[in-house]
Amino acid sequence: MPVPLDTIRDAFPALESGFAFLENAGGSQVPRSVIEAMGRFMTESYVQTGAGYPHSDRATAIQQQARLFVGTLVGAGDSDAVVMGQSSTLLLNRLAASIGDALGIGADDEVVVSTANHESHVGPWARWEKRGATIRWWRGDPVTGVPTLAGLLPLLGEATRVVAFSWTSNLLGDIQPVAEIVRSVRAKAPNARVIVDAVAYAPHRRIAFAECGADALVFSAYKVYGPHQAYLVVRGDLAATLQGENHFFLPDRLPYAFELGCQSYEACAGVVALGEYCSATFGGVAEAFDSFAACEEPLQRMLVDYLRSKSDVRVVGPATGDPATRVATISFVHASRPSAEIAARAHQAGIGIRNGHMYAYRLCEELGIRTDDGVVRVSAVHYNSPEEIERLIESLDPIL
Repeated sequence: MPVPLDTIRDAFPALESGFAFLENAGGSQVPRSVIEAMGRFMTESYVQTGAGYPHSDRATAIQQQARLFVGTLVGAGDSDAVVMGQSSTLLLNRLAASIGDALGIGADDEVVVSTANHESHVGPWARWEKRGATIRWWRGDPVTGVPTLAGLLPLLGEATRVVAFSWTSNLLGDIQPVAEIVRSVRAKAPNARVIVDAVAYAPHRRIAFAECGADALVFSAYKVYGPHQAYLVVRGDLAATLQGENHFFLPDRLPYAFELGCQSYEACAGVVALGEYCSATFGGVAEAFDSFAACEEPLQRMLVDYLRSKSDVRVVGPATGDPATRVATISFVHASRPSAEIAARAHQAGIGIRNGHMYAYRLCEELGIRTDDGVVRVSAVHYNSPEEIERLIESLDPIL
């Protein structure tokens, strides 16, 4: 039986205000269980790990539990490394620098980078140009911006060392066929590592890391109903080749090599409690993500169908509400009205959306969208309601 939407919404204290949170791609709300777990940790176990007394033992255990839960959440293998950090941006920078050192990247090497990426998954690889490498840009469809496998294949070759793309663009809301892309890379570029940004995908669908075949993947817990923390998952064979910048007397292997200084142990407690939310509300992690997709489908169909009915509106990304093609992150531009004006109209109605380039700066340039105004982005998740989408449509209809 589907979980009633009222039951889901009751788990999120922030929703009690009546404000419609439709900017979830920038960060989702958190369930009560996560809030309480973080507060309980800070009351009972807010000490350093590894000291040997009960409070410290609990802190040590919660950090390990978070690592194990994330491995389960993303379907990692037993030998894969799970690295925690402050942000996906930070972790991708460390990963790119470490891979560059391990491979001795130079003038004979190439890296393929999707222009649909968030800049956090562009800049670290583009800096390989300073090492002498060639950047080959994987550009998307000129109208929708969505990258295609056909556009990727000519970019691959023996010199390719990394292919960097997003499972879902945080601006486009597309869903890429990751396993198929990985197989194609393995066939045409056998020396390449495949690095996937799953930040915009993770709130909507369950990640299958081992199954998809990628070498590394990153996501941010605060966009998946948890606290401000990020995780990098690295395949065991790649992890074994990487070094970090931690203290010389600590193990120079993942995850420790990338985890400089203290981690947010209270955030670890919140991540563990996210698993409790999935189990208590939906019966398990897999069941939770099945429910997430089912809850979001009518929302994205309703909004995309409405936007397509407006002749002056251009949907940026897949122009469909089909859940096999996209998630409920929907961006659009108007032929004459600034995106900032449209977003402000929603704000006046008690609805949170936003405008801007969404850190997909290069993609906006490529699509001829003003970077100082950008797109209007509406991003729903499983706790949003059809009534909230109706409120949004009602508030925007007079100016669209």
